[in-house]
Amino acid sequence: MLRNMTDISQLLTQPDDALLTEVEVAALRRVDPKTISRERMAGTGCPYIKHGRSVRYRLGDFKAFNKANTVRSTAEADHIRRTGHSA
Repeated sequence: MLRNMTDISQLLTQPDDALLTEVEVAALRRVDPKTISRERMAGTGCPYIKHGRSVRYRLGDFKAFNKANTVRSTAEADHIRRTGHSA
């Protein structure tokens, strides 16, 4: 269980093929796990792996998802939302 920021930051030191739980991804993003679930259901979240009923996220996919969703301004974010690509 993730108890503090040290535990959370240690996740980022794992190899990119390490598998994270929904709770771990939520902790890294500092959002409620339900947010991660809603994004997964809507198809707007980070790519995931489904093993039976278990959902896992590759750390490398999480990092790539964050990089792809990094913007420099609200105007850039609005442009991406309207057009589907950066300027």
